[in-house]
Amino acid sequence: MTKTAKRILLAVIIILGLLLMVALIVPGVLGWQIQSAMEGQLGGRGLRAPNGLHIQLKTFERGWFQSRTSLLVRSPQLPFPLQIDQVLMHGPVYLGQLRHGRSPLIVLGARATVQANMGNKLVPIATGYSVLSPVLTVSSDWNLVDGLFDLSSMPAWIQLRYQILSGDAEVQAHIPSLDYTQGRDAFKLEDLRVRAKGLIRSRKMGTGELRFSLQAFSSPKGNAPLELQDLRLMLETRAVSNSLSLNMDVSLSAGEFDTHYYGPIRAVMAVNQLPEDELMTLLAGQAKWRPLFTANLSQNRRQQLFNQQLMPLLAPVLASSEINLRELLIRSSDGWVEGKFVTSFDSQQSMTTLLDMGMAMNMNGEFQASRSWLLAIMENQLRQQIEIQNPGRQGPLAKDDRDEEAWLQADRVLENLVKKRYLDASNGVYSSQIRIKDARLFMNENEVDLFSLIQ
Repeated sequence: MTKTAKRILLAVIIILGLLLMVALIVPGVLGWQIQSAMEGQLGGRGLRAPNGLHIQLKTFERGWFQSRTSLLVRSPQLPFPLQIDQVLMHGPVYLGQLRHGRSPLIVLGARATVQANMGNKLVPIATGYSVLSPVLTVSSDWNLVDGLFDLSSMPAWIQLRYQILSGDAEVQAHIPSLDYTQGRDAFKLEDLRVRAKGLIRSRKMGTGELRFSLQAFSSPKGNAPLELQDLRLMLETRAVSNSLSLNMDVSLSAGEFDTHYYGPIRAVMAVNQLPEDELMTLLAGQAKWRPLFTANLSQNRRQQLFNQQLMPLLAPVLASSEINLRELLIRSSDGWVEGKFVTSFDSQQSMTTLLDMGMAMNMNGEFQASRSWLLAIMENQLRQQIEIQNPGRQGPLAKDDRDEEAWLQADRVLENLVKKRYLDASNGVYSSQIRIKDARLFMNENEVDLFSLIQ
């Protein structure tokens, strides 16, 4: 062997030795950095987000090539806390195993198990595997498991992909069948499919699309049983500068809620010029206005919460936006209605209450509806007014019982609407052109005197 060959061999040995040292030392350093970061952000009392999400690090057992962690996740949106147990692999670069074959070389990996913390026992929900490749792409595959949910024999899975540098993300999921029962809560769903992709930015919705389909859903327990068949949703978002546009198409073949039957239902809507920062502030503050949707809330308290908690966040979102309801179709056991509307709000008008919002609204549109649907809507609204003005006049009525006094008033209002040419009537079908401008309502180009309708 010549001197030159010996030098090359020595250089190769030194390089390989250095690489081996790096491969052996780096995992331990990386594990220490991960532990320091997790304990700094999630240790002690944990991380608390404005929306109520609370993530707390329970344990971190650091090894040289892999570590074990346990996280506790709580949120007002979750019916129970979640415990996430992970095995973090921070060893030398290796091939990661994913659902559809091996991934590219990865530098970090994690096997995780998600369990529901039911107090005295942990019930499994899902198992997953996540990897980070050298090109900074996060890939994650999850399987739902029997335990909290009763699954069919077909696998239920969720896939996530996220490119850190570009912000491109994609989520896909398929759940063939799932049953859940816990106390008074129960539901069953069939053939749930979700696909979402888009660009993720910090505190921004970004540009993307979501496609959602659900073959069947039923929740037989509780005060208001719910059943849905063939629910579909398509949502597209497009961000330009600080403005966001939404396109949505939602449809339902059939459904039953609180003894009322619905279907088909279809709505096609576009929302333009949404201020993205204000929209994210509205979504982040949902803990303040979520009680609005509590079932046992009184009408006065609901209106008070709307004005005090929701309106300050909603007004900046509505001020410069335009809502284009291109198609609306609702058929139910009460009748049917269809129409289309374009709505905007005067940005110069102060909006601090629901009444202010109505005063600032501008609308153009048209609708047609069956007589039975109009009477049912009017009867319900008039019933609430009568009960507020005369509390306890005949005791509380069941939702399905007709209030004869309110029904007679609704019938009289409907006759007046036709007589004053606010509505066109033909063969039990009522229609009108609607325009709202400067707090004035026009139906078929006739200005409506609301007070004269109940005379």
